[in-house]
Amino acid sequence: MNERALITCVYVGLLCLTVVTVGLAQLGVGRAAAVLLALVVASLKAGLIGWHFMELKKESGFVYTILGIGVLAVAILAIGILPDVGGKW
Repeated sequence: MNERALITCVYVGLLCLTVVTVGLAQLGVGRAAAVLLALVVASLKAGLIGWHFMELKKESGFVYTILGIGVLAVAILAIGILPDVGGKW
């Protein structure tokens, strides 16, 4: 696949994920579920941007290990604050 076609695919993917985000906002689910779904879609979009435009697709396994440690740290922190904000949702 040439570079122009790949950029087009990434662009269309980002547009589709944006439509999914807007669609999820219209579902009327609870606040916690809406935030969780929005974060999942935003993570997918950020991953797609990082994979292509930041050229993470060409990196070695070490970079993915460091990335995984960062994601794990953020997940631990997010889970750790849930009891503090649980009553406010």
